[in-house]
Amino acid sequence: MNIRLTTILTIVTCFAVSVLSAQRQANHWHFGDSISINFTSGSPQLDPPSGMTTLEGSAAQSDEQGNLLFYTNGGGYPAAFDENTGFIWNRDHEIMYDMEGIEGGNNNAAQSAIVFPVPGEENNRYYLFTMEETDYLLGGSPPDQPLGRGLSYFIVDMNLNGGLGGVEIADERVFVPAYEGLTAIAMRGSTEGYWVITHNLGLNWVVVPVTASGVGEPIIYPLAIGELVEGIIKGSPDGNWLLNEKRLFSFDPVTGIPANSSSFSFGDISDLSSSFTPDSRFLFSIRSGPAGQALTRFDLTAADIEASAAILAIIEPETFVFQMEIGPNGSLYFLESKPIDGFYTLSEISCPSTDAPTLNRQILEFPDVEDPFTGLPNYPPDIFQSLASQEDTLVVFNDTVTICPQEDAIFLALDLGDTYSWSTGSSDSLIQVTMAGNYSVTITGGCQVTVENFVLDVRNDTIRIINDSFLVCPQTEVQLIPQTEATGYQWSNGSTAPFIEVSVPGDYHVTITGDCEPKVESYYIANLPEITGDIVFLSDTSLLCAGQDSIVLTYAASEVPESINWIVTEIGTNLEDAFNTDTITLPVSEFGQNIELNLLGECGFVRRFYTYVPAPGLDPQIEISVEAPERLCPGDEIALTVVGVTNEVAVFWEDGSNGSFRTIGSADSSINYFATIVNNCNDSLRLDVELDYSDCPIECEAAIPELITPNNDGINDIFRLFSNCLDQVEEFQLLIFNRWGQPVFDSTNPLQGWDGELNGEPQAMDVYLYRIRYKFRDEMNGREQDGQFSLVR
Repeated sequence: MNIRLTTILTIVTCFAVSVLSAQRQANHWHFGDSISINFTSGSPQLDPPSGMTTLEGSAAQSDEQGNLLFYTNGGGYPAAFDENTGFIWNRDHEIMYDMEGIEGGNNNAAQSAIVFPVPGEENNRYYLFTMEETDYLLGGSPPDQPLGRGLSYFIVDMNLNGGLGGVEIADERVFVPAYEGLTAIAMRGSTEGYWVITHNLGLNWVVVPVTASGVGEPIIYPLAIGELVEGIIKGSPDGNWLLNEKRLFSFDPVTGIPANSSSFSFGDISDLSSSFTPDSRFLFSIRSGPAGQALTRFDLTAADIEASAAILAIIEPETFVFQMEIGPNGSLYFLESKPIDGFYTLSEISCPSTDAPTLNRQILEFPDVEDPFTGLPNYPPDIFQSLASQEDTLVVFNDTVTICPQEDAIFLALDLGDTYSWSTGSSDSLIQVTMAGNYSVTITGGCQVTVENFVLDVRNDTIRIINDSFLVCPQTEVQLIPQTEATGYQWSNGSTAPFIEVSVPGDYHVTITGDCEPKVESYYIANLPEITGDIVFLSDTSLLCAGQDSIVLTYAASEVPESINWIVTEIGTNLEDAFNTDTITLPVSEFGQNIELNLLGECGFVRRFYTYVPAPGLDPQIEISVEAPERLCPGDEIALTVVGVTNEVAVFWEDGSNGSFRTIGSADSSINYFATIVNNCNDSLRLDVELDYSDCPIECEAAIPELITPNNDGINDIFRLFSNCLDQVEEFQLLIFNRWGQPVFDSTNPLQGWDGELNGEPQAMDVYLYRIRYKFRDEMNGREQDGQFSLVR
């Protein structure tokens, strides 16, 4: 501990030198009717009144330097029954949290609360466990608490409210029902934490593991038949013993398993007025006997514990003896009260583990008590274990003190003793020195021989220069705080504040004064480069064919990024995929994709985009345009053109030629002309050329029979016009007459002829006259012919 001693106040600091940090957590006690005491000087001293009143249980927590943090009575009844609803107070004796009579436990429980740091942390957070009392129904049980509140916990964070603390987590129920008894045994072995111990219905131990992982599930350990656990639970500092109901139970602090049956019964001792010694070897208790109340010590290491019982003192019957606890100085303390005068006092058992323990009765008086009480604060017993000592043990404390030139240091012996022997030859309890060097004092006549060593360091007055540098991201604000506290600061930017905040790179320095060693602290701030990067293509992207190709992408960056994120979105849809790998492989999709790359660096963020569209497919609108005579005939010249194609496609014809245009000099009706269209992705499309030769002009011939024989033999049965161009006949009319000039047939259909009947009656064999008129489509003029023919049957 490096401190500067300048005045007589240094004495207080020297006292604190040899008080180990664990015990300092118990430096301030708050209990009873607004009573507060502290052990800063090594022995209990009255403090100004506490903000708390409690009938039995309480807990008070100090930090490793012995400064009060907070205290609590653990809970209370609803406000309608009692205004003391249960509170947590901060170091300024202000209410930090009101339990409102419906949270926590109850201050009428003998062990209503216990506090210990959150395991595995050094950030000023504490667990506060609370316990319900047996008569929880007195204040009216809330509807949702038919069995009371049992074992619960809170987390107090001393970083809140400007260091005054606040409740981070409140009233987390752990186990119900449970009443009165509560202790916490430090875990041994490789795991850091506590075993929180209570009991249930008198028949079971209940053990709750609390580690850096949090509060575990309660574990129930049934007792052997005939055993009973209820009321106060006392744990030994070494974690190996539990005292309950006048019986001693072993406990394994490694596994957290308590014995299901007791090892020893103490008979008629008082559970309330009992305590282990810091070394866990002895148990002190008040034992009733014929002579009165005997303050008795039992040696737990003895083969016969009962035979080891030694009476230290007899306390008069009219005095009530209440709770007994270990103090942070290694002595034991218990409350005394005489109902006749209403006085409460605190008594002390000093050197409890030596061959000559001493009872110092009524070392403190509490005369102004209005509300009765029976309890002292409850602490995890392991914090007192390092106080264990024997009379012949040599205890050595060391400290280093630093002062400025021309200043004095006062070294005050911590332990009280009969004689003091300083290395300077002094026999006083303190010395005042100015020269640098080593000093020591040997103290005898106390509980043990103590040697306290002090090293005095005198600083020089030369200027010291301290350099530091920072590499930060651009625009980052850096808080420059000098390594040395002082009364004066002069920064290079003109500020005189204890610290400055800057974001511009450059050199900064501060001159620190007010200490005996002037200092100049210099700082150099430089910016780290911001991350840069881009997408890198590992595959050819000049031609991307959907369903055939894949695109392979990675990245290049100026540093190894802290995170990589690819986001791939299908064009025209909401379909999205994400990847966190260095390289991604993507099948080329039908519509293309938008690709986003995000790189997070130590400084900055890079976002890059890439979009691709696959090579176009073949347009279904591609067709062949035909240029040919309106009435196409074989041998005519035709021109074929593939329309709707681009430069990215090739055209191949059935004859092996290529190109989108083709001329055929002589059309051949026996050939099926077609073109095959192929794009760069080898997609193909065949287009057939449809040629219609049906309208080709021909030389039409016509014939008219001179004889018909309508006998239905299929030969010469009908009189009509016969031609190779019947489908081109226009303006047709056929008239047939008998020899008497009577009409027997009339038709304008060139395909219709006369079958030798009139109105269904066969006509006689004879010679018949006809007149026929017609025109072929391609002829300018029509034809007309009169003649005769014979009908033969």
